[in-house]
Amino acid sequence: MEGVMKALKLGIATCAVAWAIANPAAVCAQEAAESDEAAESQAGLNTIVVTAQRREESSQRAAIAIDVVDSAALEAAQVTSPAQLTNLVPSLQVSRQGGGNVSLFLRGVGTFTANPYTDPAVAFNYDGVYISRPSATTGFFYDVERLEVLKGPQGTLYGRNATGGALNVLPVTPRIGETEGYATASYGNYNSVNLQGAINVAVSEDSALRISGTFVDRDPFNADGTGDEKGYGFRGQFAIEPSSDFRLRIAGDYYRRTGVGTGGTITTVVPFNPFTNSFLFIPTGISPSAGTYGPEGAAVLSSSFSPIAGRTLEPLTTLPSLDGNFWGVSAQADLDTGIGTFTAIAAYRGHSTDDVTSGAGFTVIDSQDLDQYSLELRLAGSAGAVDYIVGGYYYDDQVDGHYVPLTQAVNAYQDFTTTTRSLAAFARLNVNVTDQFRIVGGIRYTDDRKTQVGTSEPFLALCGAPTGQCPGAPLLPFSNTADEVIASLGLLPIPFAPPGFYFSLDPAAANSVYVRSPTNINSARSDGKVTWRAAVEYDVAPASLLYASIETGFRSGGLTFSLARPGYGPESITAYTIGSKNRFLDNRLQLNLEAFYWEYRDQQLSHSGTEADGSPAFFTENVGGSTVKGVELEAQFLVTDNTLIGADIQYLDATNDNFVFKNPATANPVLSTPGNPVYIPQVTGCATSGPSGGLWTVDCSGLQASRAPKWTMMFGFQQTIPLGDEKIILGANTRYQSSNYTGFDQILPDFQKSYWVSNAEVSFVGKDEHYRISLYVNNIENDRVQLGSTYSSPIGVVGASFSDPRTYGVRLSGKF
Repeated sequence: MEGVMKALKLGIATCAVAWAIANPAAVCAQEAAESDEAAESQAGLNTIVVTAQRREESSQRAAIAIDVVDSAALEAAQVTSPAQLTNLVPSLQVSRQGGGNVSLFLRGVGTFTANPYTDPAVAFNYDGVYISRPSATTGFFYDVERLEVLKGPQGTLYGRNATGGALNVLPVTPRIGETEGYATASYGNYNSVNLQGAINVAVSEDSALRISGTFVDRDPFNADGTGDEKGYGFRGQFAIEPSSDFRLRIAGDYYRRTGVGTGGTITTVVPFNPFTNSFLFIPTGISPSAGTYGPEGAAVLSSSFSPIAGRTLEPLTTLPSLDGNFWGVSAQADLDTGIGTFTAIAAYRGHSTDDVTSGAGFTVIDSQDLDQYSLELRLAGSAGAVDYIVGGYYYDDQVDGHYVPLTQAVNAYQDFTTTTRSLAAFARLNVNVTDQFRIVGGIRYTDDRKTQVGTSEPFLALCGAPTGQCPGAPLLPFSNTADEVIASLGLLPIPFAPPGFYFSLDPAAANSVYVRSPTNINSARSDGKVTWRAAVEYDVAPASLLYASIETGFRSGGLTFSLARPGYGPESITAYTIGSKNRFLDNRLQLNLEAFYWEYRDQQLSHSGTEADGSPAFFTENVGGSTVKGVELEAQFLVTDNTLIGADIQYLDATNDNFVFKNPATANPVLSTPGNPVYIPQVTGCATSGPSGGLWTVDCSGLQASRAPKWTMMFGFQQTIPLGDEKIILGANTRYQSSNYTGFDQILPDFQKSYWVSNAEVSFVGKDEHYRISLYVNNIENDRVQLGSTYSSPIGVVGASFSDPRTYGVRLSGKF
């Protein structure tokens, strides 16, 4: 805590920028017990303490690109999963991928898919433990101390390497010697009920127990019954400090997720004309609140012609459902020695899910059983003018999965076991050249090994020559296995044909052939990489910091269910940053400015494709890279003791330098160049040439990167009205985002136009803040913006997921 107290004495104090923007109606909480006493003798902006660099320090003294969201901001925004974080952090984009899956992007760097065997580009860490799967990032956002968003590669200090950045969720830990607690209950439209609370018990003079819980229940946002949220969870922590030199904390948590899930809406139909070899985009005009499973979606599917099946499709009848259990245990021990503080964090996490989710007019079965183990060891200390951290990291996981996209014309049954083993050693040195000038160096070596064993069975309903029309032929039913399809449709092997070819006795299927093409996968790969960081820091004045850094990061390669592309290589990034953090006017004005330049190389992209035999596949490949550059300005001004305004403005220029991939001739409608014979004026995205050998060559080079809006601006205002021992707090905030593409191939349906989203809250706060009554409204404009899209080639439709509509309600909070 020495660094924190030094910062307080210098007046280097700050609330999170996300507080001023996302929750101006909440009082900025002190983040450390020592802050309370110091704040009484010092006016101005408060302090928030972060541990992003594995040490406690004021966020204004952390010479890194970081945004911090405190617990009050998360509560005001009704955050229960990462999907709601887009409106809290300017550089963050979050895409829903169906069910509980999310994809995270920071400044245009992220992952466009969220399947069970793909590592994220933006790491999600809970309580110092890496969460490996995008389906397991829900259920942590209660009794939270803060959320730290680190922008740029995390290659020298954190558990797993990440190219885009990291989200660190830090829970409130047991407070020794204190018996206290709180409870919060909110009720809003859509019959939304959100409960959370915690109790902290002083077990003895040197130990404490903290129990926390949450309950969420909300009716669907969409008319078809999708877009609900249901879940509950609890967390238990025990901390003991038997001496001033030793601390131990043991924690466990569990979360149960049920309900229907996110859902989506069919936005566009994309018919393919084999005679003109071209596509056409036809917007459906369906409201984002309609959903795929309602009458509007049923009408679209019933009129959508599948060139593979040779007939129109049928309405979906199996509504999505979520059935997930998530749990974990961890232990952290800290021992102060003569050479520094030794820290050990051992953790186990697991989950079991059996979900049915929705895609672009199709259904996905996603079942996973995960076990992951990790151990981090580090030593932090000082030797003269040098502060150091050295450590090692071990990570091991296994996922047993059953993943089935069901499109009526093509079903792909995947059963697999994947394993990941990661070993790393790291070190960081801070050389205090003078009291004001520091040189920082960090290095890390990572060795990753992955294996994958499993079977993929694409099952196709093909309409054959000569007509290409099979209007009454049976489509592929909802099923868990290929054998279920054969039994359900009564299919028989075609005599004298290769294995896997079937026919139906149904006369309407006379021209149809049903093809089962299993692929066995048994593969492994290893990747090793050295990443490093070099930085300088200079205290221009007691409350002004100037810094510059170069840092590298990488995301290891992986394995796919494709014989044509069984694996892909690692991606890497080099980030250059220069920034300044300042306080002026007796600690009332905060101005932070950062400029960044990132070189993103060998980008990993997951997309549909074909095997050598023409059967469909879904794989990941390295497609090129991009250059990301821009500036971000963050400001807070305490105009009076009761009036606070804030702003955060980011300009982002993310450009694809070299972004080329291939897609099947009937699987991607990206056609834009006027010189092409299949030019479609509706499209302004990537250029496409071909087809050649049944494949398009898609070239997105030179375009603005996807999920990278050029402008993001956030403004907030808070006014406190004292009423004796009570007070009223008024607040409002708004966020602007310029237009961008939400999909990697930048087809017309991926385009999201610019938008504003605004929120407001009024709170009555009792004496000593023992209770609070708040009225809130989020998304005043009631605009549901597109968070992500999926194109289905067998169906020829595009579906999208959308942000939450306008929500409002009342929240009651009390503490003791």
